[in-house]
Amino acid sequence: MAKLYGKEMRKEEILSYVGNLSQLIDARECVLSSGKAEGVRAIDVKTGSGLNFCVLPSRGLDIAWADFQGKALSFLSRSGVVKPECLGYDGHQSDRSFMGGLLTTCGLTNVGPAPEGVGYHGRISNIPAYDVGISRYWEGDEYMVVITGKIRESCAMAEDLELHRTITTSLGRKSFQIEDIVSNEGCRPQVLMLLLHINFGYPIICENTELFLSASTKVKPLDEVSGKELEHYRTMQRPELNKEYNVFLHETEPGRKAYACLFNHKIQLGAYVKYHTEDFEKFMQWKMMRAGEYVCALEPCNSYSLGRKTLLESKKAKYIEPGEKISFRYQIGVVESLLEMSALEK
Repeated sequence: MAKLYGKEMRKEEILSYVGNLSQLIDARECVLSSGKAEGVRAIDVKTGSGLNFCVLPSRGLDIAWADFQGKALSFLSRSGVVKPECLGYDGHQSDRSFMGGLLTTCGLTNVGPAPEGVGYHGRISNIPAYDVGISRYWEGDEYMVVITGKIRESCAMAEDLELHRTITTSLGRKSFQIEDIVSNEGCRPQVLMLLLHINFGYPIICENTELFLSASTKVKPLDEVSGKELEHYRTMQRPELNKEYNVFLHETEPGRKAYACLFNHKIQLGAYVKYHTEDFEKFMQWKMMRAGEYVCALEPCNSYSLGRKTLLESKKAKYIEPGEKISFRYQIGVVESLLEMSALEK
């Protein structure tokens, strides 16, 4: 059943109150029409719970804006939404097209330091999706909205990887699920690097916000600058001018469900990602307390963002075989109390 405005409702009751379900839940297609975002295809989703988010087929089905009951969830960079044509599809100068947003997908052949033309975050987020579809249907007493599409990262005489993304939510839900299936369509094994750059900003992030990690067993800094802030990795501070960003690497318990949640105690609102450590063996945290660039990113990944070259040299690179399909499942949503957050373990 759908839970609307504090009440559990069956299909028949819901339909007695509305003539068109888009009054409550919708996935509305549109095209952005100005500046560097001109021509970017978008799908605005509302679930009826107060959760709204904007999916961008032109940017690999990543997610730009998101809010809950009028409160912003996602961080948006100074670059904003940028169409791939502004910088090309090769990832060159990727910071100039890095929107942040609620979700930027990083990979698939590199995440981290890379040769020119590849980009720190890889290419996949700058590739438009194809075979994009929206389905709306009843499943018992639940009204479902499902967005699907494919993103292909390919090159003559090199990789041929495809990411098939499915985004699922339903009426009254305060979350959505994503399944990413990566397949190797080529004839040779390929290095596979996948990192989810899930970016939360103000007011989720402020000096009243605390990070909760259900599966973290050990945390270490990426560099010397981050090492100086290690004891504060779970707490957020006020914005500071010229503050350097910190990156923390988390080891997680294998073979279990896990969540990471940023909870603002003052407004009693948290935003989280829930996943399985079999899908994402590693977890990273990007903490940027700089004025004007105020964000904390939660980053499940299959390997740390050390760069393809480093992983190959250390023999820690993950591979996907020809014809192989690898599934990555995760959920992004909000909680309105610490008690609700604790239920994410189930």
